[in-house]
Amino acid sequence: MYHEKQSLSQCGLHMVNNILQRKEYTKADFDSLADTLHCNYSNTSWFLYNQHRSILGHYDLNVIELALSKHELKTVWLRNTEDLYDEIYNKHAEKQPKALMINDTRYKIFKHWLAILIKDDKLTNLDSKIKTPKLLGPATPSTFQHEIFSNANHIILVYK
Repeated sequence: MYHEKQSLSQCGLHMVNNILQRKEYTKADFDSLADTLHCNYSNTSWFLYNQHRSILGHYDLNVIELALSKHELKTVWLRNTEDLYDEIYNKHAEKQPKALMINDTRYKIFKHWLAILIKDDKLTNLDSKIKTPKLLGPATPSTFQHEIFSNANHIILVYK
């Protein structure tokens, strides 16, 4: 299983590569995506400021979603409730879930994004801050009670 580890503040980049299960993007690729968004949708041309990235590698969700869309993956925001399983597998039953993107609240200074891969009806934690991937369990309601979900600020479903 492919698992990229944290480098600088590039958790968004690592999260996307972990979801795609390969080193598809580099920092330069993400910088280019951020610059494209900045040029296309920004009302400022100040070259030192880009609202979609920081110099350390913090990328906003627009960059992450653009990178995923190049692989025909889409996203939908989920409500972080006790019925997360129901929301994924019943409310969005027509979608083919590939992963969950989680914004973790345990890190106070910067927002940290991590991926939970959904494959073969199992959930695997691919957080770039852990040493190795961690199987959370089968895709059942009880697995969605794991503390990783209760620590989530935002949860976004990635689907085909």
